[in-house]
Amino acid sequence: MAYWRQENVLALGPSGWGYLCGYRYRNARTLEEYSSLTKNGFPIVEAERLGKCSLGIESAILALRTRQGLDITSFTALFGEDIASGILGVLKKIPPNLVRFENANVSLTSAGMRVGNAIWVELMDILDTGSQARKPFIRSEN
Repeated sequence: MAYWRQENVLALGPSGWGYLCGYRYRNARTLEEYSSLTKNGFPIVEAERLGKCSLGIESAILALRTRQGLDITSFTALFGEDIASGILGVLKKIPPNLVRFENANVSLTSAGMRVGNAIWVELMDILDTGSQARKPFIRSEN
């Protein structure tokens, strides 16, 4: 659950991915390289710190992968109104049989979970376009 909540996760073993205080990192891919690097320190070969918008979008995507979904009030408090509005703008364009809005929470329906990757691509496009103006990939059958 720590992964889905963007909490700290320790990466163990070759090719392991971890998350620590806002940094995502990856260990060496092969056992040989991993072993060699651990003798001299840490086996980390790649790391990145996400910006606020990227972190917010990733947080929304991870929350939507769970049954609990995304708590809009908490999300807005953490990431701000602009990012929350962008994400809600995308989600409101998704056909209603795929997404459920209840009070201050949004989650995917069972049908939505089956096409979740396409929904997540729509959210990632906020980073590319800087807005939610692009037409959604998922369309209703009307």
